[in-house]
Amino acid sequence: MSNSKLIHVWTVPSPCGISKTAWRVARYLREKGYNIKYINFLPLPFKIQRIVGGRKEIIHHGPAMNVENLFTSFYIGEPTADQIIGSKIKYLVWMPYLEGRPYLRGDQYVALKKKVDVFIAPSKYVCEKLEEIGFWCNDVKIPGVDPPEWSYIEPYYRAYRARWSCKFVFLYIAHNQPRKAFDKLIEATKILMKEANKPFMVYLFTNKAPRDYPRNVFVVDTRSGHISEEEIWGMLHAADVYVHAAMAEGLGIPIIEALYAGTPVVCLDAPPMNELVNSEVAITFPWYKIEWHRFYNLMWFEHKVYDPKELAEAMAKAMERKWDRRKIREFGKRYYYKEALRGIEKYFE
Repeated sequence: MSNSKLIHVWTVPSPCGISKTAWRVARYLREKGYNIKYINFLPLPFKIQRIVGGRKEIIHHGPAMNVENLFTSFYIGEPTADQIIGSKIKYLVWMPYLEGRPYLRGDQYVALKKKVDVFIAPSKYVCEKLEEIGFWCNDVKIPGVDPPEWSYIEPYYRAYRARWSCKFVFLYIAHNQPRKAFDKLIEATKILMKEANKPFMVYLFTNKAPRDYPRNVFVVDTRSGHISEEEIWGMLHAADVYVHAAMAEGLGIPIIEALYAGTPVVCLDAPPMNELVNSEVAITFPWYKIEWHRFYNLMWFEHKVYDPKELAEAMAKAMERKWDRRKIREFGKRYYYKEALRGIEKYFE
């Protein structure tokens, strides 16, 4: 297929779910013959404000966009809405991440409906949240995974397997935000340290280390230096279990990355996480209440609060279970981006 249509892709440079989604959709469309151009990587093309000591503090700021065709996976929130509404975009496809409810003014709802042509949700949960706030959902497309070639991953896999050979390893990859529940994972680890019948460690890969954590938690603080995608995938393949402790997600991309690597998962029994797994590839644990947390002027996160004891129990079950990693890897193949995004090009024709 050949298509000379130019599609601008609006995203951020950090390796988070938003940017990974944009990169994978962009690669898929490029392979379908579309002309792709990334815009406004730095500075971020909006401003986020928070209150610091009684005053407003602008975190990021950038110009509005004036392009013909745009794809973005940014949050729907007050600053992004203003940028979209104030732009001259002719055709907009938006795959937003909603971990709850967007922070929007009343006038923005009406204006956004006029600006957005297509909403594609990365999960059924996001689709439902879009419809709850009066928008629509044209389709659900999980953005999928796009791993490096195995020849680049293998050296890291072998190095981590050698390093971890004497212990059972739980891996968690997450930004240090309250919704990612580092505190609950640490409490669950302390509980498991008293009850586990074999040595284990929790390998926490994050952009900001928690202040206090027990000896069984090993923290990789990514601010200290660049860690490649190849190394991350090496860890995903080498870990015994991927534990996703988050209370709120728009999708949970590390979950599908772990499954594609053949690594079993422990995650919350709540959407969208439980949309991605079944009992053969994961152990889920329950939550007991919802709490809403404001994330700047972007989002109200819907935290599904759980007891760390439930997470510890799920981790203990994962340690004792004999997993068939070939079956998990076979299950995870459905998340390869070429399969997961199949047909999305029709929204750009």
